[in-house]
Amino acid sequence: MSVSDGSFDSELGSTVLVQDDSCGASDDALNSLEMKSIILTRNLLSFRYDASQFVGILYIGLLSILCVFYPKLRSAKLFYSITFGLLILVVIPVLHILLDQSPLLWMFFFVFGNFRKIFLIMYWIVCLLIGIIIITHQILSESSASTIERKTFHILAVLVYTPGLIWEPTLLYFASGIVMILFMMFELMRLINLPPLNKVLKLGFSAFVDEKDSLISLTPLYLHVGLSFPLWMPSSNIGLLPLISGVTVLGIGDSAASFIGSKYGTHKWPETSKTVEGTIACVLGQLLFIYGLAIIGVIPSGWVLVKSTLAIIAVSIIEARTNQVDNLALPLLLYIFLIT
Repeated sequence: MSVSDGSFDSELGSTVLVQDDSCGASDDALNSLEMKSIILTRNLLSFRYDASQFVGILYIGLLSILCVFYPKLRSAKLFYSITFGLLILVVIPVLHILLDQSPLLWMFFFVFGNFRKIFLIMYWIVCLLIGIIIITHQILSESSASTIERKTFHILAVLVYTPGLIWEPTLLYFASGIVMILFMMFELMRLINLPPLNKVLKLGFSAFVDEKDSLISLTPLYLHVGLSFPLWMPSSNIGLLPLISGVTVLGIGDSAASFIGSKYGTHKWPETSKTVEGTIACVLGQLLFIYGLAIIGVIPSGWVLVKSTLAIIAVSIIEARTNQVDNLALPLLLYIFLIT
Protein backbone atom coordinates (compact mmCIF):
# COMPACT_ATOMS: atom_id res chain seq x y z
CA MET A 1 0.00 0.00 0.00
CA SER A 2 1.24 3.43 -0.83
CA VAL A 3 1.37 5.34 2.42
CA SER A 4 1.49 8.70 0.75
CA ASP A 5 -1.60 7.92 -1.24
CA GLY A 6 -3.42 5.30 0.81
CA SER A 7 -6.06 4.78 -1.85
CA PHE A 8 -8.14 1.64 -2.19
CA ASP A 9 -10.13 0.09 -5.00
CA SER A 10 -13.09 -0.57 -2.72
CA GLU A 11 -14.99 -2.53 -5.37
CA LEU A 12 -12.51 -5.27 -4.58
CA GLY A 13 -11.41 -3.90 -1.26
CA SER A 14 -7.89 -4.22 -2.66
CA THR A 15 -5.04 -1.79 -2.43
CA VAL A 16 -4.28 0.34 -5.46
CA LEU A 17 -0.62 1.30 -5.60
CA VAL A 18 -0.01 4.78 -7.00
CA GLN A 19 3.55 5.42 -8.14
CA ASP A 20 5.41 8.68 -7.52
CA ASP A 21 6.31 10.97 -10.41
CA SER A 22 9.93 9.91 -9.95
CA CYS A 23 8.92 6.48 -11.23
CA GLY A 24 7.66 7.85 -14.52
CA ALA A 25 9.86 5.54 -16.54
CA SER A 26 8.32 2.46 -14.99
CA ASP A 27 4.83 3.94 -15.39
CA ASP A 28 5.38 4.36 -19.13
CA ALA A 29 6.38 0.72 -19.38
CA LEU A 30 2.84 -0.28 -18.43
CA ASN A 31 1.10 0.02 -21.80
CA SER A 32 -2.61 0.32 -22.43
CA LEU A 33 -3.00 -3.39 -23.22
CA GLU A 34 -1.56 -4.37 -19.84
CA MET A 35 -3.78 -1.82 -18.09
CA LYS A 36 -6.87 -3.24 -19.78
CA SER A 37 -5.81 -6.71 -18.64
CA ILE A 38 -5.48 -5.51 -15.04
CA ILE A 39 -8.90 -3.83 -15.14
CA LEU A 40 -10.53 -6.94 -16.60
CA THR A 41 -8.89 -9.12 -13.94
CA ARG A 42 -10.14 -6.85 -11.15
CA ASN A 43 -13.66 -6.81 -12.56
CA LEU A 44 -13.62 -10.61 -12.80
CA LEU A 45 -12.48 -10.99 -9.20
CA SER A 46 -15.08 -8.51 -7.99
CA PHE A 47 -17.78 -10.40 -9.88
CA ARG A 48 -16.68 -13.65 -8.26
CA TYR A 49 -16.82 -12.20 -4.75
CA ASP A 50 -20.21 -10.60 -5.31
CA ALA A 51 -21.69 -13.62 -7.10
CA SER A 52 -20.68 -16.10 -4.41
CA GLN A 53 -22.07 -13.95 -1.60
CA PHE A 54 -25.25 -13.08 -3.49
CA VAL A 55 -25.97 -16.74 -4.18
CA GLY A 56 -25.33 -17.56 -0.51
CA ILE A 57 -27.77 -14.91 0.70
CA LEU A 58 -30.41 -16.07 -1.81
CA TYR A 59 -29.86 -19.62 -0.56
CA ILE A 60 -30.59 -18.66 3.06
CA GLY A 61 -33.50 -16.50 1.93
CA LEU A 62 -35.02 -19.44 0.06
CA LEU A 63 -34.67 -21.67 3.11
CA SER A 64 -36.38 -19.03 5.25
CA ILE A 65 -39.29 -18.70 2.82
CA LEU A 66 -39.74 -22.46 2.66
CA CYS A 67 -39.79 -22.69 6.47
CA VAL A 68 -42.41 -19.93 6.69
CA PHE A 69 -44.84 -21.44 4.17
CA TYR A 70 -44.17 -25.12 4.94
CA PRO A 71 -44.00 -25.57 8.74
CA LYS A 72 -43.24 -29.29 8.38
CA LEU A 73 -39.81 -28.31 7.07
CA ARG A 74 -38.94 -26.97 10.52
CA SER A 75 -38.25 -30.50 11.75
CA ALA A 76 -34.54 -31.21 12.02
CA LYS A 77 -34.52 -34.16 9.62
CA LEU A 78 -36.36 -32.39 6.80
CA PHE A 79 -34.57 -29.08 7.31
CA TYR A 80 -31.06 -30.53 7.12
CA SER A 81 -32.00 -32.77 4.20
CA ILE A 82 -33.32 -29.83 2.19
CA THR A 83 -30.44 -27.59 3.28
CA PHE A 84 -27.73 -29.98 2.10
CA GLY A 85 -29.77 -31.03 -0.93
CA LEU A 86 -30.09 -27.44 -2.15
CA LEU A 87 -26.43 -26.81 -1.38
CA ILE A 88 -25.15 -29.78 -3.36
CA LEU A 89 -27.70 -29.83 -6.20
CA VAL A 90 -28.33 -26.11 -6.71
CA VAL A 91 -25.93 -23.72 -4.97
CA ILE A 92 -22.61 -25.38 -5.84
CA PRO A 93 -23.54 -26.00 -9.52
CA VAL A 94 -24.77 -22.41 -9.91
CA LEU A 95 -21.56 -21.08 -8.38
CA HIS A 96 -19.55 -23.37 -10.65
CA ILE A 97 -21.22 -21.77 -13.67
CA LEU A 98 -20.81 -18.21 -12.38
CA LEU A 99 -17.18 -18.68 -11.31
CA ASP A 100 -16.26 -20.89 -14.28
CA GLN A 101 -14.44 -23.20 -11.89
CA SER A 102 -15.02 -25.26 -8.78
CA PRO A 103 -16.29 -22.89 -6.05
CA LEU A 104 -14.69 -25.04 -3.34
CA LEU A 105 -11.27 -24.96 -4.99
CA TRP A 106 -11.60 -21.24 -5.74
CA MET A 107 -12.45 -20.53 -2.12
CA PHE A 108 -9.60 -22.70 -0.84
CA PHE A 109 -6.91 -21.09 -3.00
CA PHE A 110 -8.26 -17.61 -2.32
CA VAL A 111 -8.43 -18.00 1.46
CA PHE A 112 -5.08 -19.79 1.80
CA GLY A 113 -3.34 -17.93 -1.02
CA ASN A 114 -0.44 -16.61 1.06
CA PHE A 115 1.02 -16.76 4.56
CA ARG A 116 -0.38 -13.36 5.49
CA LYS A 117 -3.93 -14.59 4.86
CA ILE A 118 -3.29 -17.76 6.83
CA PHE A 119 -1.87 -15.78 9.75
CA LEU A 120 -4.82 -13.37 9.64
CA ILE A 121 -7.33 -16.23 9.63
CA MET A 122 -5.62 -17.80 12.64
CA TYR A 123 -5.75 -14.44 14.39
CA TRP A 124 -9.47 -14.13 13.58
CA ILE A 125 -10.07 -17.61 14.98
CA VAL A 126 -8.49 -16.48 18.26
CA CYS A 127 -10.83 -13.45 18.28
CA LEU A 128 -13.76 -15.78 17.60
CA LEU A 129 -12.79 -18.00 20.53
CA ILE A 130 -12.61 -14.94 22.78
CA GLY A 131 -16.12 -13.97 21.66
CA ILE A 132 -17.41 -17.49 22.37
CA ILE A 133 -15.85 -17.38 25.85
CA ILE A 134 -17.54 -14.03 26.56
CA ILE A 135 -20.92 -15.35 25.43
CA THR A 136 -20.51 -18.58 27.41
CA HIS A 137 -19.57 -16.67 30.55
CA GLN A 138 -22.61 -14.42 30.18
CA ILE A 139 -24.94 -17.39 29.65
CA LEU A 140 -23.55 -19.23 32.67
CA SER A 141 -23.97 -16.13 34.83
CA GLU A 142 -27.72 -16.30 34.05
CA SER A 143 -27.98 -12.52 33.79
CA SER A 144 -28.59 -10.07 30.98
CA ALA A 145 -25.52 -8.29 29.64
CA SER A 146 -25.19 -4.62 30.48
CA THR A 147 -24.58 -2.00 27.81
CA ILE A 148 -20.87 -1.93 28.63
CA GLU A 149 -20.65 -5.73 28.44
CA ARG A 150 -22.27 -5.65 25.01
CA LYS A 151 -19.67 -3.11 23.89
CA THR A 152 -16.96 -5.76 24.30
CA PHE A 153 -18.07 -7.01 20.89
CA HIS A 154 -17.43 -3.55 19.48
CA ILE A 155 -13.86 -3.82 20.74
CA LEU A 156 -13.54 -7.29 19.23
CA ALA A 157 -14.79 -5.83 15.96
CA VAL A 158 -11.94 -3.30 16.04
CA LEU A 159 -9.46 -6.13 16.56
CA VAL A 160 -10.95 -8.09 13.66
CA TYR A 161 -11.57 -5.35 11.10
CA THR A 162 -8.57 -3.06 11.52
CA PRO A 163 -5.78 -5.49 10.51
CA GLY A 164 -8.03 -6.92 7.81
CA LEU A 165 -8.66 -3.51 6.25
CA ILE A 166 -4.99 -2.57 6.40
CA TRP A 167 -3.37 -5.77 5.12
CA GLU A 168 -5.99 -8.03 3.48
CA PRO A 169 -9.12 -6.03 2.56
CA THR A 170 -10.17 -8.52 -0.12
CA LEU A 171 -10.15 -11.34 2.42
CA LEU A 172 -12.09 -9.19 4.90
CA TYR A 173 -14.59 -8.28 2.18
CA PHE A 174 -15.17 -11.95 1.41
CA ALA A 175 -15.26 -12.95 5.08
CA SER A 176 -17.81 -10.24 5.92
CA GLY A 177 -20.18 -11.78 3.38
CA ILE A 178 -19.64 -15.26 4.80
CA VAL A 179 -20.36 -13.96 8.31
CA MET A 180 -23.58 -12.35 7.07
CA ILE A 181 -24.69 -15.67 5.56
CA LEU A 182 -23.82 -17.59 8.75
CA PHE A 183 -25.63 -15.02 10.89
CA MET A 184 -28.77 -15.43 8.78
CA MET A 185 -28.53 -19.21 9.05
CA PHE A 186 -28.08 -19.19 12.84
CA GLU A 187 -30.90 -16.70 13.26
CA LEU A 188 -33.19 -18.91 11.17
CA MET A 189 -32.24 -21.93 13.31
CA ARG A 190 -33.02 -19.96 16.47
CA LEU A 191 -36.38 -18.72 15.21
CA ILE A 192 -37.61 -22.16 14.14
CA ASN A 193 -36.14 -23.77 17.29
CA LEU A 194 -33.96 -26.17 15.33
CA PRO A 195 -31.63 -28.55 17.21
CA PRO A 196 -28.82 -28.97 18.08
CA LEU A 197 -28.01 -25.27 18.47
CA ASN A 198 -31.48 -23.95 19.31
CA LYS A 199 -31.00 -23.85 23.09
CA VAL A 200 -27.57 -22.21 22.93
CA LEU A 201 -28.78 -19.64 20.41
CA LYS A 202 -31.83 -18.79 22.51
CA LEU A 203 -29.74 -18.45 25.67
CA GLY A 204 -27.28 -16.22 23.86
CA PHE A 205 -30.10 -14.07 22.51
CA SER A 206 -31.65 -13.74 25.98
CA ALA A 207 -28.31 -12.83 27.56
CA PHE A 208 -27.43 -10.10 25.05
CA VAL A 209 -30.88 -8.90 23.97
CA ASP A 210 -31.11 -5.14 23.46
CA GLU A 211 -34.14 -2.90 23.82
CA LYS A 212 -34.11 -2.52 20.02
CA ASP A 213 -34.42 -6.30 19.56
CA SER A 214 -37.76 -8.05 19.51
CA LEU A 215 -38.23 -11.19 17.43
CA ILE A 216 -34.98 -10.87 15.44
CA SER A 217 -31.49 -10.11 16.75
CA LEU A 218 -31.24 -6.74 15.05
CA THR A 219 -28.43 -5.25 17.15
CA PRO A 220 -25.64 -7.65 16.05
CA LEU A 221 -26.97 -7.53 12.50
CA TYR A 222 -26.86 -3.73 12.45
CA LEU A 223 -23.38 -3.80 13.98
CA HIS A 224 -22.10 -6.13 11.28
CA VAL A 225 -23.69 -4.09 8.50
CA GLY A 226 -22.40 -0.83 9.98
CA LEU A 227 -18.86 -2.20 10.11
CA SER A 228 -18.94 -3.83 6.68
CA PHE A 229 -20.96 -1.61 4.38
CA PRO A 230 -18.03 0.70 3.45
CA LEU A 231 -16.37 -2.41 2.00
CA TRP A 232 -19.56 -3.32 0.16
CA MET A 233 -20.05 0.09 -1.42
CA PRO A 234 -19.22 0.24 -5.16
CA SER A 235 -17.12 3.43 -4.97
CA SER A 236 -13.60 3.09 -6.37
CA ASN A 237 -10.23 4.58 -5.49
CA ILE A 238 -11.20 5.85 -2.05
CA GLY A 239 -8.84 6.11 0.89
CA LEU A 240 -8.54 3.73 3.81
CA LEU A 241 -10.13 6.26 6.16
CA PRO A 242 -13.69 5.99 4.74
CA LEU A 243 -13.39 2.20 4.78
CA ILE A 244 -12.75 2.21 8.53
CA SER A 245 -15.57 4.66 9.26
CA GLY A 246 -17.65 1.90 10.85
CA VAL A 247 -14.74 0.66 12.95
CA THR A 248 -13.91 4.21 14.03
CA VAL A 249 -17.36 5.36 15.10
CA LEU A 250 -18.77 2.06 16.41
CA GLY A 251 -15.74 0.16 17.62
CA ILE A 252 -13.92 3.12 19.15
CA GLY A 253 -16.25 6.09 19.54
CA ASP A 254 -19.44 4.36 20.64
CA SER A 255 -17.56 2.10 23.06
CA ALA A 256 -15.67 5.01 24.63
CA ALA A 257 -18.87 7.05 24.96
CA SER A 258 -20.70 4.16 26.61
CA PHE A 259 -17.94 3.34 29.09
CA ILE A 260 -17.01 6.89 30.13
CA GLY A 261 -20.58 8.16 30.00
CA SER A 262 -21.94 5.40 32.25
CA LYS A 263 -19.02 5.49 34.70
CA TYR A 264 -18.18 9.18 34.94
CA GLY A 265 -20.90 11.09 33.11
CA THR A 266 -22.68 13.70 35.21
CA HIS A 267 -23.69 16.40 32.72
CA LYS A 268 -26.50 15.24 30.45
CA TRP A 269 -27.38 16.68 27.08
CA PRO A 270 -30.85 18.32 27.01
CA GLU A 271 -33.73 15.89 26.44
CA THR A 272 -31.49 12.82 26.31
CA SER A 273 -29.86 10.35 28.68
CA LYS A 274 -26.46 10.73 27.03
CA THR A 275 -23.75 12.72 28.75
CA VAL A 276 -21.32 15.42 27.68
CA GLU A 277 -18.46 13.40 29.18
CA GLY A 278 -19.43 10.43 27.02
CA THR A 279 -19.46 12.59 23.90
CA ILE A 280 -16.02 14.01 24.71
CA ALA A 281 -14.71 10.46 25.18
CA CYS A 282 -16.32 9.49 21.87
CA VAL A 283 -14.47 12.29 20.05
CA LEU A 284 -11.13 11.76 21.76
CA GLY A 285 -11.19 7.99 21.29
CA GLN A 286 -11.79 8.29 17.56
CA LEU A 287 -9.15 11.00 17.15
CA LEU A 288 -6.56 8.91 19.00
CA PHE A 289 -7.40 5.98 16.73
CA ILE A 290 -7.07 7.78 13.38
CA TYR A 291 -4.08 9.86 14.47
CA GLY A 292 -2.43 6.64 15.61
CA LEU A 293 -3.03 5.14 12.16
CA ALA A 294 -1.51 8.26 10.61
CA ILE A 295 1.56 8.01 12.85
CA ILE A 296 2.26 4.41 11.79
CA GLY A 297 1.77 5.45 8.18
CA VAL A 298 -1.33 3.58 7.03
CA ILE A 299 -3.40 6.70 6.35
CA PRO A 300 -2.24 10.08 5.01
CA SER A 301 -1.86 13.11 7.23
CA GLY A 302 -2.36 16.81 6.54
CA TRP A 303 -5.73 17.99 5.27
CA VAL A 304 -7.19 14.48 5.47
CA LEU A 305 -6.75 14.47 9.24
CA VAL A 306 -8.22 17.97 9.56
CA LYS A 307 -11.31 16.92 7.60
CA SER A 308 -11.55 13.71 9.60
CA THR A 309 -11.38 15.62 12.88
CA LEU A 310 -14.25 17.88 11.87
CA ALA A 311 -16.29 14.91 10.64
CA ILE A 312 -15.75 12.99 13.88
CA ILE A 313 -16.81 15.95 16.01
CA ALA A 314 -19.96 16.46 13.91
CA VAL A 315 -20.96 12.78 13.98
CA SER A 316 -20.28 12.52 17.73
CA ILE A 317 -22.59 15.46 18.42
CA ILE A 318 -25.26 13.87 16.24
CA GLU A 319 -24.80 10.60 18.16
CA ALA A 320 -25.34 12.43 21.44
CA ARG A 321 -28.58 14.02 20.28
CA THR A 322 -30.28 11.09 18.57
CA ASN A 323 -31.89 7.85 19.71
CA GLN A 324 -31.96 6.32 16.25
CA VAL A 325 -30.21 3.08 15.29
CA ASP A 326 -26.62 4.15 15.95
CA ASN A 327 -25.06 1.04 14.45
CA LEU A 328 -26.46 1.95 11.03
CA ALA A 329 -26.78 5.73 11.04
CA LEU A 330 -23.41 6.76 12.49
CA PRO A 331 -21.12 4.78 10.14
CA LEU A 332 -23.15 6.00 7.17
CA LEU A 333 -22.85 9.63 8.26
CA LEU A 334 -19.10 9.41 8.91
CA TYR A 335 -18.57 7.58 5.61
CA ILE A 336 -20.40 10.32 3.70
CA PHE A 337 -18.42 13.05 5.45
CA LEU A 338 -15.10 11.33 4.71
CA ILE A 339 -15.68 10.71 1.00
CA THR A 340 -16.90 14.23 0.24
